[in-house]
Amino acid sequence: MKLELDKTAWSMFEDGYDLQEKKKFSSAFKLYLKAAMLGVPEAQISVANYYEDGVGVRSDAVLSVYWYKKAVASGLHEAAYNLALHHKNRGARRWYRYWLERAANMGDKDAAKELKRELSEKVVR
Repeated sequence: MKLELDKTAWSMFEDGYDLQEKKKFSSAFKLYLKAAMLGVPEAQISVANYYEDGVGVRSDAVLSVYWYKKAVASGLHEAAYNLALHHKNRGARRWYRYWLERAANMGDKDAAKELKRELSEKVVR
């Protein structure tokens, strides 16, 4: 049963991606959300991005953070990096730094580069 559910959830994610490519964002979001609720990490980060950007759904920072954290818990370093950027854009430096370090530790190369730059700027100051 679990394997069948996983196939169904992954299929929803893929169908959502196809709709996104066709610029049918609201319909894509609905499928991403269903797949995310069934535990597909890639769908979780997609839902977070949609909430973050207000694409296909009303922008909602709280729900965006919720879904990014779900994706991080599923192992996606990209979600940790996106959380860092989310906090940076809102001026929350402490949380930005926390998620940047977490993303770098999870293997995100962009986060590692940015963290290195941040640390070198801190030394210069």
